[in-house]
Amino acid sequence: MEGQARFALYVEESFTLSDSTSNQPYSLELIGARLEGNDILVFQEFETALPPSFKANVDILRAYFPAQTNTLIVTHGSTSRTWIFSGDDEWKEIQL
Repeated sequence: MEGQARFALYVEESFTLSDSTSNQPYSLELIGARLEGNDILVFQEFETALPPSFKANVDILRAYFPAQTNTLIVTHGSTSRTWIFSGDDEWKEIQL
């Protein structure tokens, strides 16, 4: 459990959502983390209303493991969308 908590805190440093225009990072609330098979799921929420578009950078573990693939799943209401970050991917525009 302690390892999951430490990883969740690391994710806060390696995962950024920001405004598409101003590049200002959004504040996210850490909800928790859990291990599911070989995956560690980290749950965060916007502290305000979810904007219709923003930028995301998901760099988790890629400095240590260049082949690392990260999945971003954004749930808004009853709809979920998925983006994959791998290789040299940096910022991606997220449109809901």
